[in-house]
Amino acid sequence: MQRISKHIIAAFFLFTGFSSCKKELSGNATLNMANALNDTIWTRLLPANAPVKALFDSISPRTYTASFNNESGGTLHFGGNVDLIFQPGSFVRANGAAVTGDVKIELIKLLTKGEMIKAMQATLYYNTLLESAGAFFVKAFQNNQELVLAPDVAYLIQYIDPDNSPKTSMQVYNGKEGIPAPAGVDPEFTWIKSTDGSMVGSFIRSSQGGQDQTGYEIVSKKLNWVCAAKQSYFNSGTSHLTAILPLNFTNKNTVVFAVFDEYKTVVPLYSDYAIRAFRAPNLPRSQKMTLISISKINQDFYYDEKDLSDIGTTGIFKLRPEKKPIKDILERLTSL
Repeated sequence: MQRISKHIIAAFFLFTGFSSCKKELSGNATLNMANALNDTIWTRLLPANAPVKALFDSISPRTYTASFNNESGGTLHFGGNVDLIFQPGSFVRANGAAVTGDVKIELIKLLTKGEMIKAMQATLYYNTLLESAGAFFVKAFQNNQELVLAPDVAYLIQYIDPDNSPKTSMQVYNGKEGIPAPAGVDPEFTWIKSTDGSMVGSFIRSSQGGQDQTGYEIVSKKLNWVCAAKQSYFNSGTSHLTAILPLNFTNKNTVVFAVFDEYKTVVPLYSDYAIRAFRAPNLPRSQKMTLISISKINQDFYYDEKDLSDIGTTGIFKLRPEKKPIKDILERLTSL
């Protein structure tokens, strides 16, 4: 079957979209453009006040904080069975000066597919799919001044695997950002495989009178985004996945993700300005996944999802978001 061009997709989108609009308007009707529901304009660059940025603020995962004494080191316990372990003298100032006293650690953890969507985070090494075993955003501060790791110092991230069955061959990846993180939609973000000696292992946490828990241990020499992951390989062919939404759901107010059923893999569909749709390249055709859209228009939130058993050779699907309470959307993401 011949590949459908962008021009054909654009023509289909414009024809179906504008035809439906005409049915709703009388000959004398005019649209109130002050109402964001009537805004159908896409943008090449997101403005600072784009609703999708407020959407991120509404769904972004929790930031945890804890402190330890830099001179003695310490183990910090965070929600979700996550521990960070620092040796004495782990942190210095940006100019290399020693740090004494308490250091505050900020942590964002992405252990589930829902948490990845809440962070608007991808599991991609450029265009190569990754299977994640957990990702973390780690920063250190003292008196609101950001600190850095001392030379040749590593720290440990220990966490229980939600499935209690750690997978092998995981490697450390670090995030490469286009804009300072965490920031929501970042089309330039990608994971880069670590080459500094960081590594991923596993551990067993004994439980008295209960089942032992197993998890991962990341030895990391970098802060900010750190991930345990491995590249995914599929024997089936690939297709571009395209999501078409009603005209007033634009890249200014909507995000779209493809969530794999059998793997902890989340792929954002980035906005394709030329065809006014959301697209992701080179996804495997035979994998079951769920296509999800989340939008914010005015003060309301909208959601839709579609189960896909095979995206086929063309990979074009329609979504029709409906208004939903943000609480219901967050509960659905948690269940993924």
